[in-house]
Amino acid sequence: MTKKLPNGEKLVRAIRRAVKKNPNHVYTAPLGFDHCVYFETKDDGEYCPSCVVGHGFKAIGIDNPNELVAVFTVQYFGVNGESISRVSGDFLNNTGSMNNEEIEIVREWLRRIQRRQDAKWTWVDSIKAANREVPKILELFPYRESEKVYK
Repeated sequence: MTKKLPNGEKLVRAIRRAVKKNPNHVYTAPLGFDHCVYFETKDDGEYCPSCVVGHGFKAIGIDNPNELVAVFTVQYFGVNGESISRVSGDFLNNTGSMNNEEIEIVREWLRRIQRRQDAKWTWVDSIKAANREVPKILELFPYRESEKVYK
C-alpha cells in the first residue's frame, strides 16, 4: 500500500518538477498586477498557472483561483494574490503526518522561492536560494532523481 503524501510534500515536489521543466524562466506578473498571482485568466476564460507556486498548485490538483480559498487561512475572494506565508497548516498537513516545525519549514521554503521569483530571479536560482536558506527542506523531503534541476 502506498503512503499518502501530505500536501506540503506534494507541493514542494511539484514545484521542483516545474523548475526542472523551465529552470531559466523569469516570472512576470500578468498585465494589471504588480505582484505574483497563482493563476491568470487566458483570453478564452480558462485559468492557467502563473507563478512557480501556481504551477505547483496545478500539479497537485488545484487548478483555478476559486479553489485557493480552501488553501489559505484567509477566507475572501482575493486569495489569488495572497502571500504564500498564509497557506493553511491544515492544507499542508492534510494527512496529519507533519509536525508544526515541518509545516513552518515548508512555509518558509515557499516564501523564499516566491520572494526570489517575484524579484525577477530565474526559477532555478530561486529554488537554489530557498534550498540554501532553508536547508531543513532537503532533510525533510530529499530530492528524487525526477526532481533534480542540477547535480
